[in-house]
Amino acid sequence: VVSGGGESSAPAGPSAAEDSSMPEEHTSSGDLSAPGESSLPPKDPAKKYIAFTFDDGPYAPVTSKLLDKLESIDGRATFFVVGNRLNDSTGKLLARASSLGCEIGSHSYTHTVYFNNCTDAQMEEELSKTQSLIRKYTGADVLCMRKESCGYAVIIWSVDSADWKLKARKTESQRRENVDAIVNNVLSAVKDGDIVLMHDLYENTLEAFCILADKLKAQGYEFVTVSELLELNAQSVGKKYFRVGLTT
Repeated sequence: VVSGGGESSAPAGPSAAEDSSMPEEHTSSGDLSAPGESSLPPKDPAKKYIAFTFDDGPYAPVTSKLLDKLESIDGRATFFVVGNRLNDSTGKLLARASSLGCEIGSHSYTHTVYFNNCTDAQMEEELSKTQSLIRKYTGADVLCMRKESCGYAVIIWSVDSADWKLKARKTESQRRENVDAIVNNVLSAVKDGDIVLMHDLYENTLEAFCILADKLKAQGYEFVTVSELLELNAQSVGKKYFRVGLTT
């Protein structure tokens, strides 16, 4: 996983066949050529923009409700999916997200391969299998991903919600304390042009995002995909993005 924030080494994510059960805890494409130019809507310089990103899904009980909230605020987000969680059931979530204008990015196939120390063959398999599945369920190619790679724009983040540290909800007080902490982690740091890291695996993440969506909309933020925020295109391949104006 890319260093620099909310994700650390994690056990392998659950397979797609296990989607109906709660996923394991996380601490934290055939053609590898550059994708074609994306057609992106223009941004209004008078508005503020933010890109929420959700890693490690899809997980239907959370992802579906995140889409409900995004639809209710006319917002979009980017979902960095793990390929081995995709099947004909979870693929419907990708199709719905795509129909709402959301973006689907790659978070590898297994969530266990680190591209700085794997073979070229392993990297190609991780990328191509996930790319093929995303294309199958959305009809779109992948422009960006979260993990180091060749062939894609690499998306990091500028605001870490730390939701993976705050997923516990064994008691009502613990649930409220952790949801409030996630919300505060974002609100205390967010500004125009930021990319926010979250995970569509946890109920606390869902609750916190619904609160954040209402508060940030009230502050005048527009919720967009990372490709819209950063105006990504084929020339973005190989670059690493943290937020608007911060690229390596």
